[in-house]
Amino acid sequence: MPAETLQVVEESVPASLNGLGWTKELASALGKRSAAARRAKKLLLATGQMSAPQVEPVVNGATEQPTVAPSVELACARNQLAQANGKLTAALEDDDTEAVNVERLTRAVASLREQVRILEGRPLPGARRPGPERVRREGPAAPLD
Repeated sequence: MPAETLQVVEESVPASLNGLGWTKELASALGKRSAAARRAKKLLLATGQMSAPQVEPVVNGATEQPTVAPSVELACARNQLAQANGKLTAALEDDDTEAVNVERLTRAVASLREQVRILEGRPLPGARRPGPERVRREGPAAPLD
C-alpha cells in the first residue's frame, strides 16, 4: 500500500478495542479503514503492482472437488446417528431427564436421519413417481373364420 494510505488506515482505528463493543465512533473508524484499503487495492491493481486474485470456478453452488469423500461423510453421519440414538434411549429410560432434553435429542436424531437419507441418495417418501406408461402396440388381429 502507498505510505499515505497506510498512515490513514492506522490513524482511523482506535488504539484500544478491548471489550468496548460497537460504538458510532468505532463503526465510523472501521468504515474509513475499509474504504482506504479498497482505494489502496484499486490503486495497486491499476498500477500493476498487484495482480487480480484467482477465483475458483463454482459448479452448481459447490466447488468442483468435494473436501470430504461422500462415503466418509455418510459414515460420520451414521456414527453420529448411532450415538444420538443411544443418548435418546438412555434419556427415555432415565426418570430424571427433563422433557426439553428429550425433545432436543429427538430433533437431533430426526436431523441426522435426514442427513443420512440425503447422503444415501434416497428420495423423500412419496416423491418417487412411476415411470411413463409404455404404449404397447398390438399386432394385427388373427382373422376370424
